[in-house]
Amino acid sequence: QAILGQGVPTVWSSLQPRTMHVTVHTLGGEVASLVAEPSLTLSEVLVAIRKQCSIPSDASVRVFHGTSRLLAETSLDDIGVAEGSQLTLIVCRTPRCVIASVDGTAKLWDAF
Repeated sequence: QAILGQGVPTVWSSLQPRTMHVTVHTLGGEVASLVAEPSLTLSEVLVAIRKQCSIPSDASVRVFHGTSRLLAETSLDDIGVAEGSQLTLIVCRTPRCVIASVDGTAKLWDAF
Protein backbone atom coordinates (compact mmCIF):
# COMPACT_ATOMS: atom_id res chain seq x y z
CA GLN A 1 0.00 0.00 0.00
CA ALA A 2 1.32 3.45 -0.89
CA ILE A 3 0.18 6.88 0.19
CA LEU A 4 -0.08 9.57 -2.49
CA GLY A 5 -0.81 13.28 -2.17
CA GLN A 6 -3.49 14.12 0.40
CA GLY A 7 -3.00 11.00 2.44
CA VAL A 8 -5.32 8.95 0.25
CA PRO A 9 -4.18 5.31 0.28
CA THR A 10 -3.74 3.66 -3.11
CA VAL A 11 -3.04 -0.01 -3.68
CA TRP A 12 -0.69 -0.23 -6.66
CA SER A 13 -1.82 -3.69 -7.69
CA SER A 14 -5.35 -2.39 -8.26
CA LEU A 15 -4.02 0.14 -10.79
CA GLN A 16 -2.45 -2.52 -12.97
CA PRO A 17 -4.53 -5.01 -14.97
CA ARG A 18 -4.58 -8.45 -13.37
CA THR A 19 -3.30 -11.23 -15.54
CA MET A 20 -3.43 -14.96 -15.06
CA HIS A 21 -1.84 -17.97 -16.69
CA VAL A 22 -4.39 -20.28 -18.29
CA THR A 23 -3.84 -23.56 -20.13
CA VAL A 24 -6.03 -24.52 -23.10
CA HIS A 25 -6.39 -28.16 -24.17
CA THR A 26 -8.08 -29.40 -27.32
CA LEU A 27 -9.70 -32.81 -27.62
CA GLY A 28 -7.04 -33.56 -30.25
CA GLY A 29 -4.24 -33.10 -27.71
CA GLU A 30 -2.97 -29.64 -28.67
CA VAL A 31 -2.05 -27.40 -25.75
CA ALA A 32 -1.83 -23.61 -25.62
CA SER A 33 -0.72 -21.43 -22.77
CA LEU A 34 -2.25 -17.98 -22.37
CA VAL A 35 -1.54 -14.98 -20.18
CA ALA A 36 -4.99 -13.45 -20.00
CA GLU A 37 -6.91 -10.75 -18.22
CA PRO A 38 -10.08 -11.92 -16.42
CA SER A 39 -12.18 -9.51 -18.52
CA LEU A 40 -11.39 -11.24 -21.85
CA THR A 41 -14.40 -12.43 -23.83
CA LEU A 42 -14.75 -15.32 -26.26
CA SER A 43 -13.56 -13.42 -29.35
CA GLU A 44 -10.46 -12.15 -27.54
CA VAL A 45 -9.64 -15.58 -26.16
CA LEU A 46 -10.01 -17.15 -29.62
CA VAL A 47 -7.57 -14.63 -31.13
CA ALA A 48 -4.96 -15.67 -28.56
CA ILE A 49 -5.66 -19.38 -29.01
CA ARG A 50 -5.50 -19.21 -32.83
CA LYS A 51 -1.94 -17.88 -32.56
CA GLN A 52 -0.90 -21.18 -30.93
CA CYS A 53 -3.31 -23.84 -32.21
CA SER A 54 -4.28 -24.77 -35.74
CA ILE A 55 -8.01 -24.08 -35.99
CA PRO A 56 -9.64 -24.21 -39.43
CA SER A 57 -11.27 -20.91 -40.34
CA ASP A 58 -14.58 -22.62 -41.15
CA ALA A 59 -14.73 -24.48 -37.83
CA SER A 60 -17.22 -23.93 -35.06
CA VAL A 61 -15.34 -23.39 -31.78
CA ARG A 62 -16.48 -23.73 -28.17
CA VAL A 63 -14.48 -22.92 -25.05
CA PHE A 64 -15.29 -24.46 -21.66
CA HIS A 65 -14.04 -24.11 -18.11
CA GLY A 66 -15.29 -27.29 -16.49
CA THR A 67 -18.94 -27.38 -17.50
CA SER A 68 -19.23 -23.60 -17.96
CA ARG A 69 -19.17 -22.41 -21.56
CA LEU A 70 -17.52 -19.12 -22.50
CA LEU A 71 -20.14 -17.30 -24.56
CA ALA A 72 -19.70 -14.16 -26.66
CA GLU A 73 -21.03 -11.86 -23.95
CA THR A 74 -19.34 -13.51 -20.95
CA SER A 75 -15.81 -13.02 -19.65
CA LEU A 76 -13.29 -15.49 -18.28
CA ASP A 77 -14.03 -14.07 -14.83
CA ASP A 78 -17.78 -14.67 -15.32
CA ILE A 79 -17.23 -18.41 -15.75
CA GLY A 80 -14.80 -18.71 -12.84
CA VAL A 81 -11.45 -18.82 -14.63
CA ALA A 82 -8.58 -18.01 -12.28
CA GLU A 83 -4.79 -18.31 -12.16
CA GLY A 84 -3.77 -21.80 -13.29
CA SER A 85 -7.19 -22.74 -14.69
CA GLN A 86 -7.57 -25.15 -17.58
CA LEU A 87 -9.88 -24.44 -20.51
CA THR A 88 -11.12 -27.01 -22.98
CA LEU A 89 -11.36 -26.04 -26.64
CA ILE A 90 -13.79 -28.01 -28.80
CA VAL A 91 -13.37 -27.55 -32.55
CA CYS A 92 -16.12 -28.85 -34.84
CA ARG A 93 -15.89 -28.72 -38.59
CA THR A 94 -19.21 -28.35 -40.30
CA PRO A 95 -19.81 -31.26 -42.68
CA ARG A 96 -20.72 -30.20 -46.19
CA CYS A 97 -23.12 -31.96 -48.52
CA VAL A 98 -23.36 -31.65 -52.29
CA ILE A 99 -26.64 -32.34 -54.02
CA ALA A 100 -26.76 -32.71 -57.82
CA SER A 101 -29.81 -32.80 -60.02
CA VAL A 102 -30.55 -34.23 -63.45
CA ASP A 103 -31.04 -30.68 -64.75
CA GLY A 104 -27.30 -30.09 -64.26
CA THR A 105 -27.54 -27.93 -61.14
CA ALA A 106 -25.76 -28.61 -57.90
CA LYS A 107 -26.04 -27.16 -54.42
CA LEU A 108 -23.57 -27.11 -51.56
CA TRP A 109 -25.14 -27.28 -48.09
CA ASP A 110 -23.92 -27.21 -44.51
CA ALA A 111 -25.09 -30.45 -42.95
CA PHE A 112 -26.28 -28.74 -39.78
